[in-house]
Amino acid sequence: MDCRVQDNDELFAFSTNRGFDMLYSSMEDIELTRTPMHLQDILDNERFRPVYQPIHRLSDEQLVGFEALTRFTTSAAGKPGYWFNQAALAGLTETLEHAVLERALRDTQKLTGNRYMSLNISPSTILDGTVTEILSNYPLEKLVLEITEHEAIQNYRPLLQILAPLREAGLRIAIDDAGSGYASFRHVLEFQPEIIKLDQSLARDIDANANSQALIRAMTGFAVETGCQLLAEGVETRGEAQMLRHLGIDAVQGYYFGAPEPLGRHAEGWRQEVRVTGDSEG
Repeated sequence: MDCRVQDNDELFAFSTNRGFDMLYSSMEDIELTRTPMHLQDILDNERFRPVYQPIHRLSDEQLVGFEALTRFTTSAAGKPGYWFNQAALAGLTETLEHAVLERALRDTQKLTGNRYMSLNISPSTILDGTVTEILSNYPLEKLVLEITEHEAIQNYRPLLQILAPLREAGLRIAIDDAGSGYASFRHVLEFQPEIIKLDQSLARDIDANANSQALIRAMTGFAVETGCQLLAEGVETRGEAQMLRHLGIDAVQGYYFGAPEPLGRHAEGWRQEVRVTGDSEG
C-alpha cells in the first residue's frame, strides 16, 4: 500500500489488492474507521463523563434541576450523538445507556434541596428489564426519565407496565423534543408524562415568531387540562425567555441560563447575573 500525506493534510491511500481508492479528508476520518474498537474502549474504560445543563423555573427564576448529558473523553473523533448512533448500529444501545445512566446517578448525592436530575433513556433500554434494578438504589422523587425515542412505538403497554411502579414511587416521566414530529405527540398521549419538553426549534426566535407563539399557547392549554408541566429547551436569549414566560411556560433550559458543566460547578448563585424579568419586559 502506497500512502502519501499531501501538503493540504489530506491522506490518499491506494490498495492494489482491493482495486479501489480510499480518500480520507483528514486523519480524523481514519480514526472514525476504528469505531468498533473505540466503542469497546469507551465501555471498558468508562471514557465518558456526565455534564449537567441547569433547568430554571420561570415564575421565580429558581434553579430546579439539571439534565444529565454525556461527553466522551476518548481520543477518537465524534460528537456524543455519533457514539450513541454507532452503539445502536452495533446493537449496544442498552449497554451504553446503562453505563452513562449509572455514572450520572452517582451524582444524585450532590443534588441539594428539591432539585432533580433528568436522565435520557430510550424505550429499548426500559424494555430490557434492568432499569428498575438500576434505579432502585436512588431517590426516585429526585429523578426524571426523558423518553428519547423519535420513532413510532408499536406497543406501549410493556413500557407502561415497567414504569408504573417506579412512577408510583416518585419517578417522573418527560417526553423529549415534543413538537418535532408525530411520534413525540403520540408519546405524550400514551405516556401521560409529568413533563413535556418542547423541541428547541419552538423556542428559537419565539419572541418574533407569531406561529410558534400560537402553537405554544395551544400546548399550554393542553398542559393545564392534563396537569403536566411544559419545559422549553434551547433558550438562548432574554427575549425568548421573556416571551416563553408570557406564554405560560413553566421551566426552561438553554445556553442563556447555562451551558452543560460538571455538577460541582453549579454552585448557589452561579447564575445571578442572568435575569428574565426586568424593566424591558413587556
